[in-house]
Amino acid sequence: MDGMENITVLDFRTAFQGSVFEKYHIVPLQVASLDTTYLSRMCFDFLVLKMKPYDDGAVHQDHAECLADRLKHWGAGELDCHTFVKHALEFFKEYTDNLFHDFCEQTGMPWVEDPNDVPFQLEDELQPSDFYEGLHHFLIQNHTSEMLEICFARCGMDLRRESDNDIVRRLYGYGRRMRGATYGDSKLSWCLFMILHQIDFDLVGLDGQHFPLRMLLLEEEPWCADVMDRETGALIADAINLAEGGAFRWSHRTEVRSKSMEAVEQRYKPHGDILTLPNRVCRCDELPPQEVFDVSFSEHGHAPSRTLLSELTPEQLKSVKDLKRASFCRRNCIVYSTHSEFEHVIPIAANLGPVCRQARKDDEGFDEVVAEYRLQPSLQKDVVDFQCNHFRRILKGTIWQNLPQDLVIRIVQLLPRQCTISRCNSWE
Repeated sequence: MDGMENITVLDFRTAFQGSVFEKYHIVPLQVASLDTTYLSRMCFDFLVLKMKPYDDGAVHQDHAECLADRLKHWGAGELDCHTFVKHALEFFKEYTDNLFHDFCEQTGMPWVEDPNDVPFQLEDELQPSDFYEGLHHFLIQNHTSEMLEICFARCGMDLRRESDNDIVRRLYGYGRRMRGATYGDSKLSWCLFMILHQIDFDLVGLDGQHFPLRMLLLEEEPWCADVMDRETGALIADAINLAEGGAFRWSHRTEVRSKSMEAVEQRYKPHGDILTLPNRVCRCDELPPQEVFDVSFSEHGHAPSRTLLSELTPEQLKSVKDLKRASFCRRNCIVYSTHSEFEHVIPIAANLGPVCRQARKDDEGFDEVVAEYRLQPSLQKDVVDFQCNHFRRILKGTIWQNLPQDLVIRIVQLLPRQCTISRCNSWE
């Protein structure tokens, strides 16, 4: 196990013991993330290169190898370029054939099997935003497995024996639904550049009972989420995007709403150690004493009652600041629909997605989240030792129980490391 002695990772079995998440009674179990930023960028670059004339003025129509090389020159990864280009060309042919067919019907132009003579007319008809959206959707829906390396990561315990493909499609479908509700029929390519998370966690009540929950989270400003009972699939809560101000989005608000208080009361007994007085928390480095943190709005949008931080005791003020730091709260503010403890922990559980993504980003990001959220990193050597011992327990009593340790280590290293988050293990 040379080289593993100084490598630190986050092991889901131990990383959250004593953490900020444990303080708020959250037991993280699995985080699966779909980041389509890189894939979306490749869709943009592909169309630019595909429609870019050569020196002789001809539109480049084929040559997958050349396109892959040019994408790599623009910064795309070595391993995924050829697969991406192969499927992108499939879609390009289907898309332009349909476009040309519609063009012929509208203009009365005779249909030809190989419309190489009308590339510039196609350029006029082709809508880039429609193409980006269509290619993006085609790749994720029809070639999910081949796109996983580009845009998907998963860590923790596979609680329900779900395939990566199923999770990707679930997250992508949720993202499309949420973006569609926000942007509607606008011409923006609103399903590109999405960061989504499926977060499986338990909420532990005062009586020790575990409430099994699953969150689907669209990470943006303001963010939105659905929280379901992991066993029944029933919607327990959601967080909706309350961005206002049109295209300028001058007001960023996420409202957390309980959808089944009866289920919450049956499954989660509050601890009473989380301050639920504020009905909103806002993100800023330091809150001045006169900062308004609780505003009750009338139906006409006025604010007839306010609570000032200066009215809180020092202990209450510390609780508000701790809650704010633990919650997924960037430039937006979080609004709670009730004063329930359950609603106040939802934004904290939501923070698991961004925290895991940040930990994968680079050494600095890894160290920052470890310090800020009091996570417990492990040595990769210790994780591999645990996996080897577990593997030997499985083989006990079989003809393979006495395999050499070096061979067991090699086998374990070939298995998916879904329980750990390593530094610099991302698509960014």
